[in-house]
Amino acid sequence: MKNKGKIRVFLCLLLICLAPALRAQKYYMRIHFILWGESLYGDCEFIELPGADGKLDTADDKYILIDGGYASSAGYSKLDEFLDAKIGPGGDLDFMVLSCAGADHYSGLSMVVDRYNVLNFYQSVRWPEGAKSGYDNLMNSLNAEGCGPDYEGIRYFKPEPGDFTSGPRADIGPVFSEGGKSWQGFDPNIEAKILAKNQDIPTASDDDNSW
Repeated sequence: MKNKGKIRVFLCLLLICLAPALRAQKYYMRIHFILWGESLYGDCEFIELPGADGKLDTADDKYILIDGGYASSAGYSKLDEFLDAKIGPGGDLDFMVLSCAGADHYSGLSMVVDRYNVLNFYQSVRWPEGAKSGYDNLMNSLNAEGCGPDYEGIRYFKPEPGDFTSGPRADIGPVFSEGGKSWQGFDPNIEAKILAKNQDIPTASDDDNSW
């Protein structure tokens, strides 16, 4: 019984010693998959990155939105409610990414540009002008925001295979200097690399899912 008591005391002391380390866990990220309408409205992901201090839920966190789902004719979307809760109405969205020029990916992003402050935009290719009016409207809105195709290399980026968009080897994206650290791309510690993309120049009649 004495040994059991000693073990309990030891475990309690161990937990007390470990508690600060557990609270200071670094370099994690969160990914939210946002679906509504029984998944009928396309893809939409929101990523929280820890920023310069390596810890989530602090002032230097960075946010990425990948795609906006499909905006229904009724304008119904859970994305605005989600973003209002995360960054607040009119809040800053550090990075917005469009994975392909399909309406189920891009149409929900128009609301995001109208409602929030989009700082940087990424896509693999600029779809031919005149082929998709909704997509063209989004590009025009992004240009007005200062992060559309007219601002390539400044706040608009088209990563290529092999490019690092995040982490210590990042070589594309905006440059940050915060909390005594300087880095390029999404985050100084969380690494992301472009593995592949369709290098062909699309035509208006092509299937956008191939890009």
